[in-house]
Amino acid sequence: MDFLLKKYYMDLVTPQGDVVLCYASELRLGVLTIRHASVLCAEQGKEVKSFQTFTRGVMPTLDGSYCHWHCGCLRVRGEWEAMMPPAETQCLYEAEPGKDIIWECLMPRAKGRIILNNQCYEGEGYVECLTMRLEPWNLPMKQLVWGRFHGVDGETCVWIRWSKGRCLSLFIQGNNVERSFKDLDVAETGEMMTGNHFGMVFEESQVLRHGDISKTALRYLPKAAKMLLPQSILHLEETKWLSKTFFATCEKKDHGYSIHEIVKF
Repeated sequence: MDFLLKKYYMDLVTPQGDVVLCYASELRLGVLTIRHASVLCAEQGKEVKSFQTFTRGVMPTLDGSYCHWHCGCLRVRGEWEAMMPPAETQCLYEAEPGKDIIWECLMPRAKGRIILNNQCYEGEGYVECLTMRLEPWNLPMKQLVWGRFHGVDGETCVWIRWSKGRCLSLFIQGNNVERSFKDLDVAETGEMMTGNHFGMVFEESQVLRHGDISKTALRYLPKAAKMLLPQSILHLEETKWLSKTFFATCEKKDHGYSIHEIVKF
Protein backbone atom coordinates (compact mmCIF):
# COMPACT_ATOMS: atom_id res chain seq x y z
CA MET A 1 0.00 0.00 0.00
CA ASP A 2 1.07 3.57 -0.60
CA PHE A 3 2.03 5.21 2.69
CA LEU A 4 2.46 8.87 3.62
CA LEU A 5 2.37 10.46 7.05
CA LYS A 6 2.83 14.19 7.60
CA LYS A 7 2.73 15.14 11.27
CA TYR A 8 3.12 18.50 13.00
CA TYR A 9 3.98 18.75 16.67
CA MET A 10 3.54 22.07 18.50
CA ASP A 11 3.93 22.78 22.19
CA LEU A 12 3.99 25.49 24.83
CA VAL A 13 5.14 25.71 28.45
CA THR A 14 4.02 28.62 30.61
CA PRO A 15 6.37 30.26 33.16
CA GLN A 16 4.32 28.48 35.87
CA GLY A 17 5.00 25.07 34.32
CA ASP A 18 1.63 24.41 32.67
CA VAL A 19 2.08 22.60 29.35
CA VAL A 20 -0.02 22.17 26.20
CA LEU A 21 0.95 19.71 23.46
CA CYS A 22 -0.70 19.87 20.04
CA TYR A 23 -0.58 17.34 17.19
CA ALA A 24 -1.95 17.62 13.66
CA SER A 25 -1.37 14.97 11.02
CA GLU A 26 -2.59 13.48 7.78
CA LEU A 27 -2.09 9.77 7.14
CA ARG A 28 -2.59 8.15 3.75
CA LEU A 29 -2.66 4.38 3.93
CA GLY A 30 -3.68 2.90 0.59
CA VAL A 31 -7.11 4.35 -0.20
CA LEU A 32 -7.67 5.39 3.42
CA THR A 33 -6.98 8.98 4.53
CA ILE A 34 -7.07 9.93 8.23
CA ARG A 35 -6.88 13.54 9.43
CA HIS A 36 -5.92 13.50 13.06
CA ALA A 37 -5.63 16.24 15.66
CA SER A 38 -5.10 16.05 19.39
CA VAL A 39 -4.35 18.25 22.37
CA LEU A 40 -2.88 17.32 25.73
CA CYS A 41 -3.04 19.82 28.58
CA ALA A 42 -1.31 19.45 31.94
CA GLU A 43 -1.66 22.20 34.53
CA GLN A 44 0.40 22.10 37.70
CA GLY A 45 -1.41 20.18 40.41
CA LYS A 46 -4.24 19.06 38.12
CA GLU A 47 -5.10 15.91 36.21
CA VAL A 48 -3.81 15.67 32.63
CA LYS A 49 -6.55 16.27 30.05
CA SER A 50 -6.50 15.14 26.42
CA PHE A 51 -8.78 15.57 23.41
CA GLN A 52 -8.52 14.05 19.93
CA THR A 53 -10.24 13.53 16.59
CA PHE A 54 -9.42 11.17 13.72
CA THR A 55 -11.89 12.63 11.24
CA ARG A 56 -11.84 16.43 11.52
CA GLY A 57 -8.17 17.20 12.01
CA VAL A 58 -6.78 20.41 10.48
CA MET A 59 -3.16 21.05 9.50
CA PRO A 60 -1.43 24.25 10.66
CA THR A 61 -0.45 27.07 8.32
CA LEU A 62 2.99 28.67 8.28
CA ASP A 63 3.54 32.26 7.20
CA GLY A 64 7.12 33.46 7.48
CA SER A 65 8.06 33.37 11.14
CA TYR A 66 4.49 32.54 12.27
CA CYS A 67 2.62 29.27 12.72
CA HIS A 68 -1.17 29.25 13.12
CA TRP A 69 -3.39 26.32 14.03
CA HIS A 70 -7.13 26.21 14.63
CA CYS A 71 -9.12 23.02 15.17
CA GLY A 72 -12.72 23.94 15.86
CA CYS A 73 -13.94 20.51 16.95
CA LEU A 74 -11.29 20.46 19.72
CA ARG A 75 -11.99 24.10 20.64
CA VAL A 76 -8.32 25.01 20.30
CA ARG A 77 -6.51 27.83 18.58
CA GLY A 78 -2.76 28.39 18.72
CA GLU A 79 -0.14 30.69 17.28
CA TRP A 80 3.65 30.61 17.49
CA GLU A 81 6.15 33.33 16.57
CA ALA A 82 9.69 32.11 15.93
CA MET A 83 12.39 33.44 18.26
CA MET A 84 15.17 31.88 16.19
CA PRO A 85 15.58 30.53 12.63
CA PRO A 86 14.70 26.93 11.79
CA ALA A 87 17.37 24.26 11.97
CA GLU A 88 18.60 22.61 8.79
CA THR A 89 16.13 20.03 7.42
CA GLN A 90 17.32 16.49 8.11
CA CYS A 91 16.79 13.20 6.29
CA LEU A 92 16.78 10.91 9.30
CA TYR A 93 16.68 7.71 7.29
CA GLU A 94 16.29 6.52 3.70
CA ALA A 95 15.64 2.83 3.09
CA GLU A 96 15.42 3.35 -0.69
CA PRO A 97 14.41 6.16 -3.05
CA GLY A 98 10.92 7.29 -2.10
CA LYS A 99 11.02 5.56 1.29
CA ASP A 100 12.44 8.07 3.74
CA ILE A 101 11.91 10.13 6.91
CA ILE A 102 12.30 13.91 6.71
CA TRP A 103 12.45 15.96 9.90
CA GLU A 104 12.02 19.74 9.99
CA CYS A 105 12.70 21.63 13.20
CA LEU A 106 10.67 24.65 12.09
CA MET A 107 10.80 26.64 15.32
CA PRO A 108 13.40 25.45 17.85
CA ARG A 109 12.10 28.20 20.11
CA ALA A 110 9.03 30.39 19.76
CA LYS A 111 6.66 32.67 21.61
CA GLY A 112 3.42 30.75 21.91
CA ARG A 113 -0.20 31.46 22.70
CA ILE A 114 -2.88 28.76 22.86
CA ILE A 115 -6.57 29.17 23.65
CA LEU A 116 -8.12 25.86 24.72
CA ASN A 117 -11.74 25.70 25.84
CA ASN A 118 -11.71 29.50 26.29
CA GLN A 119 -8.66 29.38 28.57
CA CYS A 120 -5.50 31.15 27.42
CA TYR A 121 -1.96 29.78 27.87
CA GLU A 122 1.12 31.85 27.01
CA GLY A 123 4.77 30.91 27.15
CA GLU A 124 7.64 29.59 25.07
CA GLY A 125 7.05 26.80 22.59
CA TYR A 126 8.38 24.65 19.81
CA VAL A 127 7.21 23.51 16.33
CA GLU A 128 8.40 20.61 14.17
CA CYS A 129 7.17 18.62 11.17
CA LEU A 130 7.87 14.97 10.39
CA THR A 131 7.20 13.55 6.91
CA MET A 132 7.37 9.77 6.55
CA ARG A 133 7.16 7.89 3.28
CA LEU A 134 8.63 4.83 4.97
CA GLU A 135 6.16 2.69 6.91
CA PRO A 136 6.85 2.92 10.67
CA TRP A 137 6.86 -0.86 11.01
CA ASN A 138 9.91 -0.89 8.70
CA LEU A 139 11.90 1.57 10.81
CA PRO A 140 15.37 0.34 11.87
CA MET A 141 14.88 0.92 15.58
CA LYS A 142 13.81 -0.67 18.82
CA GLN A 143 13.77 2.53 20.89
CA LEU A 144 13.23 6.19 20.09
CA VAL A 145 14.30 9.02 22.37
CA TRP A 146 13.22 12.60 21.65
CA GLY A 147 13.27 15.82 23.61
CA ARG A 148 13.59 19.58 23.57
CA PHE A 149 14.95 21.97 26.22
CA HIS A 150 14.48 25.73 26.70
CA GLY A 151 16.71 27.41 29.28
CA VAL A 152 15.86 30.65 31.03
CA ASP A 153 19.18 32.12 29.85
CA GLY A 154 18.50 31.25 26.23
CA GLU A 155 19.97 27.77 25.81
CA THR A 156 17.91 25.81 23.25
CA CYS A 157 18.41 22.11 22.51
CA VAL A 158 16.62 19.36 20.62
CA TRP A 159 17.68 15.71 20.47
CA ILE A 160 16.69 12.51 18.68
CA ARG A 161 18.18 9.08 19.21
CA TRP A 162 17.14 5.67 17.96
CA SER A 163 18.79 2.31 18.19
CA LYS A 164 18.71 -1.12 16.58
CA GLY A 165 21.89 -2.49 15.20
CA ARG A 166 23.24 1.03 14.82
CA CYS A 167 22.44 4.20 16.72
CA LEU A 168 21.57 7.53 15.18
CA SER A 169 21.97 10.55 17.42
CA LEU A 170 20.92 14.01 16.31
CA PHE A 171 21.52 16.93 18.65
CA ILE A 172 20.64 20.55 17.94
CA GLN A 173 22.08 23.29 20.10
CA GLY A 174 20.79 26.63 18.92
CA ASN A 175 20.90 26.29 15.12
CA ASN A 176 23.90 23.95 15.03
CA VAL A 177 23.12 20.37 14.06
CA GLU A 178 25.39 17.53 15.17
CA ARG A 179 24.93 13.99 13.88
CA SER A 180 26.79 11.08 15.39
CA PHE A 181 26.42 7.41 16.14
CA LYS A 182 27.91 7.09 19.61
CA ASP A 183 28.13 10.23 21.74
CA LEU A 184 24.54 10.60 23.02
CA ASP A 185 23.30 8.55 25.93
CA VAL A 186 19.91 8.66 27.63
CA ALA A 187 18.93 6.85 30.80
CA GLU A 188 15.82 4.76 30.16
CA THR A 189 14.24 6.20 33.28
CA GLY A 190 14.34 9.65 31.69
CA GLU A 191 16.46 10.98 34.57
CA MET A 192 19.46 12.25 32.64
CA MET A 193 21.17 12.61 29.29
CA THR A 194 24.86 13.01 28.59
CA GLY A 195 27.09 13.60 25.58
CA ASN A 196 30.73 14.33 24.91
CA HIS A 197 30.37 18.04 25.61
CA PHE A 198 27.25 18.48 27.77
CA GLY A 199 25.08 17.02 30.47
CA MET A 200 21.41 17.30 31.44
CA VAL A 201 19.62 16.27 34.61
CA PHE A 202 15.82 15.99 34.63
CA GLU A 203 14.16 16.79 37.95
CA GLU A 204 10.59 16.94 39.30
CA SER A 205 9.45 15.05 36.21
CA GLN A 206 5.72 14.97 35.55
CA VAL A 207 4.43 12.09 33.44
CA LEU A 208 2.26 13.55 30.67
CA ARG A 209 1.39 10.25 29.02
CA HIS A 210 2.41 6.65 29.59
CA GLY A 211 1.48 3.22 28.30
CA ASP A 212 0.39 1.27 25.26
CA ILE A 213 -0.49 3.82 22.54
CA SER A 214 -3.56 1.78 21.54
CA LYS A 215 -4.98 2.93 24.88
CA THR A 216 -3.63 6.50 24.75
CA ALA A 217 -2.64 8.29 21.52
CA LEU A 218 -4.50 5.81 19.25
CA ARG A 219 -7.38 5.03 21.56
CA TYR A 220 -10.01 6.31 19.11
CA LEU A 221 -8.27 5.27 15.88
CA PRO A 222 -10.90 4.02 13.39
CA LYS A 223 -11.26 0.23 13.21
CA ALA A 224 -10.45 0.23 9.48
CA ALA A 225 -7.05 1.73 10.22
CA LYS A 226 -6.42 -0.65 13.10
CA MET A 227 -7.03 -3.57 10.77
CA LEU A 228 -4.39 -2.27 8.34
CA LEU A 229 -1.68 -1.49 10.90
CA PRO A 230 0.59 -4.19 12.37
CA GLN A 231 0.17 -5.04 16.04
CA SER A 232 3.78 -3.97 16.65
CA ILE A 233 2.78 -0.38 15.83
CA LEU A 234 -0.56 -0.43 17.63
CA HIS A 235 1.11 -1.51 20.87
CA LEU A 236 4.15 0.74 21.13
CA GLU A 237 4.98 1.75 24.68
CA GLU A 238 5.38 5.49 25.17
CA THR A 239 6.38 7.62 28.14
CA LYS A 240 6.35 11.39 27.85
CA TRP A 241 7.49 13.83 30.55
CA LEU A 242 7.67 17.50 31.43
CA SER A 243 10.79 18.03 33.57
CA LYS A 244 12.63 20.84 35.23
CA THR A 245 16.08 20.56 33.70
CA PHE A 246 19.62 21.51 34.64
CA PHE A 247 21.92 21.88 31.60
CA ALA A 248 25.70 22.28 31.73
CA THR A 249 28.73 22.38 29.45
CA CYS A 250 32.34 23.14 30.28
CA GLU A 251 31.64 26.81 29.61
CA LYS A 252 28.12 27.54 30.85
CA LYS A 253 25.09 26.40 32.80
CA ASP A 254 21.38 26.96 32.35
CA HIS A 255 18.08 25.67 33.70
CA GLY A 256 14.53 25.53 32.45
CA TYR A 257 11.96 23.02 31.20
CA SER A 258 12.28 19.97 28.94
CA ILE A 259 9.58 17.98 27.20
CA HIS A 260 10.98 14.54 26.42
CA GLU A 261 9.88 11.01 25.62
CA ILE A 262 10.96 7.41 25.17
CA VAL A 263 9.09 5.11 22.77
CA LYS A 264 9.81 1.36 22.81
CA PHE A 265 8.98 -0.71 19.75
